[in-house]
Amino acid sequence: MELVAPIFNYHENDIWTSHLGGIFFTLDERFETFSTRECSTHIHISPLNGPWTLEQVKRVAKAAVYFERATDSIMPPARLHNLWCQTNRRNVILGQLSLADIFARIDSRGDIRSVARLMCTMYSPTGEKSAERFFRWNFTNLESVDKTTIEFRQPPASRTEEDAHTWIMFTNSFVQAAMVYSLDASTSPSLELLKQFVSGPARAAHLDTSLIDSLFVGRSLLPPLQFNLKNITTHDWDLMVKKAKAKDMTLTKFKKLYGYK
Repeated sequence: MELVAPIFNYHENDIWTSHLGGIFFTLDERFETFSTRECSTHIHISPLNGPWTLEQVKRVAKAAVYFERATDSIMPPARLHNLWCQTNRRNVILGQLSLADIFARIDSRGDIRSVARLMCTMYSPTGEKSAERFFRWNFTNLESVDKTTIEFRQPPASRTEEDAHTWIMFTNSFVQAAMVYSLDASTSPSLELLKQFVSGPARAAHLDTSLIDSLFVGRSLLPPLQFNLKNITTHDWDLMVKKAKAKDMTLTKFKKLYGYK
């Protein structure tokens, strides 16, 4: 089952939190719910006034790749090597580029569409590159005139109202911080820096940051990501084989669809 919330103004805190509380109250009262490792929480975000500007999109893109491994470090294992929320930092365009080179490529883009493709490109079944939504941060909605959101796809399933509230708050604070703070590609981000980065806008708005703080308890920074087939779980490998059969294509072609050679 997929629950899709209406569009809310994040600053109208009483409204969206009340709506969220109503959803989980009903689920708890009327249903027995459980989640699997395939479940996730997707947060769509867009500016309050008008569409995204090119500069805003570039700032979110830089923050996404800069803090990717730090963000990975607060996620459960199932949200790391996952076919449906792949790494932006190691996609088929950015690959093994240094962070400074990635920042330079983002800066060089002259329109939002090209930034979206830079961040969210994988191989098609025919071996060609195509923009797809299956990344930690999905920018492909910005290619459409009818869609205006950047989507954060990495959070795990929200089992409780508090879970959902936490990831909504994290995502909004992350994007707000990206609008304010300049990032230095020559430095290595730490978990503490990510925590300060995300907590800053929340504190400035006089919000309780305890939910954000809870994400970092007992966590340590993961080593640099080496993204290849050896890192995929047996479950995901079996799923890849099934999907390839369902699409009537060879496993080799299907692997290329998700960026594996």
